[in-house]
Amino acid sequence: KLQPDGSWGYYHRGLLFVLTKNWALAQSDFDRVLQVHPDLAWAYAHRASARKGMKQYTAAIRDLTAAIRLAPEIYELYFERAQLHALVGNAELAALDRRKLLQHEPANFMAWTYRGMARSSGNPRGALADFDKALALNPHSSITLFNKACLLADVLGCPTEAVEVLDEALQQDATFVDARFQRGLLLAQLGKRAGAVADAELLIQNEPTPLRHYQAASIYALTSPKFREDAKRAIELLSFALRNGYGVHRYQTDPAFRPLTNFQEFRRLAVGLEILGAGAPPR
Repeated sequence: KLQPDGSWGYYHRGLLFVLTKNWALAQSDFDRVLQVHPDLAWAYAHRASARKGMKQYTAAIRDLTAAIRLAPEIYELYFERAQLHALVGNAELAALDRRKLLQHEPANFMAWTYRGMARSSGNPRGALADFDKALALNPHSSITLFNKACLLADVLGCPTEAVEVLDEALQQDATFVDARFQRGLLLAQLGKRAGAVADAELLIQNEPTPLRHYQAASIYALTSPKFREDAKRAIELLSFALRNGYGVHRYQTDPAFRPLTNFQEFRRLAVGLEILGAGAPPR
């Protein structure tokens, strides 16, 4: 086990816990850091990430407010706080934070990335330009590439171009599971089965959680109309996710699973959930 030596050891271990989504352990480490360094803005920001992961949104907002007070020039903090304000229903405060972010010229590639994220819904072409400026400064940024791909696919309606950008993102980080899922989903929608199911399997190899099994199931479900064996695999993966508490209610309205409704195995799965009081499949 990694045993930190002093507050900076806790800081770096806390970062590792954030990356691996060990939220409670991350929060504990940043608590220790802030006891010694109460003026360290990034410690508040990283603890906010941990608290967000634990759905402690109000506490996370407090941490980001403390971070902004200490470092108002870190404009991406406004984006993160805006996201949290939106989650708790503070639409006006969320809009205010986004306006603050957009008022300033970005100073580095991450700032350009965050501004692009903030502009994605209201000004998608401007957001695309922001992502391109970020990539001009750092062409290897997998997070910028991922957000550019999501914009291309979900807002601008350019799935083929989005897949090309996701190819680049996964070249930079083959374990980037969100990019892996997004590419697999797009390939399935484009009718490119081989690449889609390969991404589905790599997704659960890299992160074998109920969430990723659900996502892999949705990829297989989309390819199943032409490949009957994919329906069986989709049901297996979905069953694992549901048994482990993920997607029990969400899958009922998820359009990705509509191709499975005519399969007896899918209906049996739904009957089992009904016995447990968990709901029925989409009809």
